Amino acid sequence: TRFIPQDTSVGKVLSTQYTNSMLTLGLGVLVLVVVTYTVSALLFRRKLQRVQEDSHTDSLTGLKNEKALATYLPKRLGEMKQDASSPLAIILLDVDNFDQLNKKPGHATANRLLAKVGEILSNDKRITDEVFRSFRKGDEFLIVANQTPLEGAYQAAERKRRLIEAISFDV
Repeated sequence: TRFIPQDTSVGKVLSTQYTNSMLTLGLGVLVLVVVTYTVSALLFRRKLQRVQEDSHTDSLTGLKNEKALATYLPKRLGEMKQDASSPLAIILLDVDNFDQLNKKPGHATANRLLAKVGEILSNDKRITDEVFRSFRKGDEFLIVANQTPLEGAYQAAERKRRLIEAISFDV
């Protein structure tokens, strides 16, 4: 448009079209950048959430692990201090003589048993409860029973013990 004089009608039309094209191009690039950034941020958040979930989940049982417990329990205890009217119970379960099972039939059989116990505990929990697998010895499970008084925790622990005791497991 520099070669066509601006005072002619052709120059005005070309100048206007050129300005409109540059404005449209600039807006298009801006929209593309914003959309790309938004999609990338969403995908990154999803990936980060999956990685966090994986790092807080025991791969053998599918239950939450000690890392998840270390995050969950202090938060929950803080909430309990704020609202002392909702009782909290912690149930610790340990598989008796697990070392013998681990040594004689082997780790694969022991792992199958742990997975089965994890499945039973997961299926028996209330929506307000959280179940964790402890790695200190590997055969310990911890249930945080929210809104559960002592008597309710005792009943829940006994019910879980009976369910686990009733497992029919071929070795």
